[in-house]
Amino acid sequence: MLCSTYYWAQNGRNITGCVYQLIAYGNYLEAEAQRITETRILVRDPIPNAVFCANDGMAAAVCDTLQKHGLRVPKDVIVTGFDGTETAYLCKPQLTTCDSDYPGQAALILERIRRFYETGESDAVYKHPFRPVLAASCGCASVISGRLMLMHDRQQSEWMYNFENTLFYQVDQMLMEKKLYPFLAMLGAFILPDSALYLNKSILNINPDTEYQVDHPEDELIMVPHCKPGEQPSLCQVYLKDMPLPNAGSGVTVLNIVHAGERVCGYFAAHSEDISMDFRLIKRVSDILNLLASGVLSHIWQRQLEAKLENNLYTDFIVDLPNLKGLSRWYDAFAANEAHHSRAIALTVYGIPNDSTCYETCGMAVTEEIVCTVSTALRSAYPDAEQIARISEDQFAVLSTADSEEALDAQIQQASAA
Repeated sequence: MLCSTYYWAQNGRNITGCVYQLIAYGNYLEAEAQRITETRILVRDPIPNAVFCANDGMAAAVCDTLQKHGLRVPKDVIVTGFDGTETAYLCKPQLTTCDSDYPGQAALILERIRRFYETGESDAVYKHPFRPVLAASCGCASVISGRLMLMHDRQQSEWMYNFENTLFYQVDQMLMEKKLYPFLAMLGAFILPDSALYLNKSILNINPDTEYQVDHPEDELIMVPHCKPGEQPSLCQVYLKDMPLPNAGSGVTVLNIVHAGERVCGYFAAHSEDISMDFRLIKRVSDILNLLASGVLSHIWQRQLEAKLENNLYTDFIVDLPNLKGLSRWYDAFAANEAHHSRAIALTVYGIPNDSTCYETCGMAVTEEIVCTVSTALRSAYPDAEQIARISEDQFAVLSTADSEEALDAQIQQASAA
């Protein structure tokens, strides 16, 4: 039994002998109840069959501590509380408690005040009965009072309101994010704990730095697990057919489709130990993920596509080197930096003789192979060159810089010898 020293002192109780060993004074504090459970209850042999607590807070702490040490409530130990607070409903398992008729108590108090003013009577002692509320912590079917249900619903509504404010603040931050990987990190912090987001790998296909050669890109997914704000999520590749679900060992995992318009972007797997309490939250987060997919991801796709199209204007796709426009753009940026004005610069042009004759005689495949061979040779000969570009069908340009003309001459001679 967990009770209060104040109660026993006020009522003149004298607990001696073996009975004393069965009583501990938690003083209505959850931390004290946890400490007593670890130092007085768990060390007993055998473990007590039941623990009766003077309030629901201490009973919830006892349940948590017992379960943390591998004991089952109520199968191994029965736990009961008192006061009929909302803690009894929120505890897992739900607590057997005693519910008081608070409206009845209020009416009795008002009646006694009225009689005091009328008659002066003040010394009477009145007893007000508590009603047992049986629940799972003693092995009974849960019978939760309407008052507790109303308290719980109000608490849930307040919590959901506050949580939604937080969600929409995070959404505002993510809608302003223009880069993909910082956005994914924000998504990892946004989704619920013990959940994960699986995005189609094809979303990244138009990233100019990454090319995925796959037969069915919609079957390849990037897993974004939940992470703390400011941390980078551990992204990993998974496949739809064997997609790992978070915490599949217990509870329920709800799988929702994330889409931008008619395009499926991926899946949101949300884990819940109590789906009856979490379903509204999971639904709200799923709706917001769809909003983000339609807004942010569509914008990212557009920006990446524009970057790739722009990059194609300045790159020779056969040899993957800048073309003449690309070389000109690089030089404009180089010349705009005043720190480069004192550096020596040299432009060396290499040609492929009889390129047109080779094309007419041997065809496109052989001609492109020759062009690629020349490109590889120039990269090997000029490892320190600022730029190597294919400026026409049969010409390459090598642009080199150095701190002095002598150093630049030495670079060119070394490359020519190679």
